Amino acid sequence: MFEGIFQPTHLLLVFGIALLVFGPKKLPELGKGIGEEPSSVHKKNLD
Repeated sequence: MFEGIFQPTHLLLVFGIALLVFGPKKLPELGKGIGEEPSSVHKKNLD
């Protein structure tokens, strides 16, 4: 079912590395910024 890089163990590994690199305080801010980016691009395209 899950093949390639989308296996749960790979996703946990990537999340763990991101947590080590950015730290627990910065990670939620990065997630929020990544989540808001597509909507801001969409708003710019409407203008």
